[in-house]
Amino acid sequence: MEKKIKSAEELKVIITNQDILGLKIEQRDSLPKILNFLKSNINRKRYVEDKIVEYANLWQWVGKIFEKQGRIYEAKAIFESLYDELTITQIEEKSYIHKGMPLVWIRDYTNSLNQPWLSQRYMLLTIIEDSIATSGNIDPNKSGSYFRGVWYNNMGDTEFKKFSSDIFNVFQKNSDLGRFPEWILFNLINTLSIEYPSHKEIDIFPLNKPFAKYWYDNICAEDNKKGSPFEDFCAFLLSCMPGFEVEPRFKTSDYHFDALIRNKTNTNDYRSDIGIYIISESKNWSVPISPQEIAYFASKLLFHDIKAGIIFSQEGLTGKAVNKHAALTLIKSFYKVGRIIMIITKEDIENIIEKGNMISLLQSKYEESRFTL
Repeated sequence: MEKKIKSAEELKVIITNQDILGLKIEQRDSLPKILNFLKSNINRKRYVEDKIVEYANLWQWVGKIFEKQGRIYEAKAIFESLYDELTITQIEEKSYIHKGMPLVWIRDYTNSLNQPWLSQRYMLLTIIEDSIATSGNIDPNKSGSYFRGVWYNNMGDTEFKKFSSDIFNVFQKNSDLGRFPEWILFNLINTLSIEYPSHKEIDIFPLNKPFAKYWYDNICAEDNKKGSPFEDFCAFLLSCMPGFEVEPRFKTSDYHFDALIRNKTNTNDYRSDIGIYIISESKNWSVPISPQEIAYFASKLLFHDIKAGIIFSQEGLTGKAVNKHAALTLIKSFYKVGRIIMIITKEDIENIIEKGNMISLLQSKYEESRFTL
């Protein structure tokens, strides 16, 4: 039997009376308690009913209490959890929910934490939500996304309005993936000037995991295992890395890359060693890639004077367990011609979606390619 759900106002009274947030006495571990309380007591179906604002405002009330206590990271975590709940609800209920409220608060918190790349990203996601809601005609006096974009990110009125119009055009092209602002941003991000990340955010991987799982599961379920959907998904994962500017389906006069990455990070880790340019290819095959594919990819790197590349291969590569076949060619590509090739498998992708961080994964792949003898 479904649990009887109290109204948002009753839940607010319970939170206050039980002092879950530490309103009367400071409780240092109140965040996990309140997150568990909100998720357990609010049926997600409420977010697609007429009372969505009432329940979203309950989350907002909680988040602002953490903010007033100076607990900014925990306040941000409240709105991140709400955003996840709304995204999951969209998937479960096959609907669209306007998610601008949690996004705009996350934007403000990342801005206050000196995280310009993240702040801009969440600002753009907020604009996307407002553009969908207004069919691409955001009213500057009724939306918080306008002044944040124009006043604080120097978009300009004309640029803002064009971006909003472009958003709605992209949204109309795909009624399924268009419900998720990350997909629209991925399709438009190369039309924008993007902030450089600060050292405070360089290791944060802001992947919308419910959306990523939904998109990836749909790709894996398709009869056609090849083609652009998998390429786009892999490029999307890379675009969630701060400082990685990703251009899908990049062509030169003689070659085609599934994605070109411009590395705009300023770090003292492996990202400074893999070069300013990185190329990526995606193999949504039912068999491991062979030595020929590794050798051909290494030649692309060599001919374009690119130091490192990434291959997304669902089934990995041949000879992995014994350092033979393609695995041996991978090692030779570094020791013979100085090219670093990082292989991302289906298992790696699933781990990233569930709980992982692609930044640390690429580091392990880089070290594996460079130091395996």
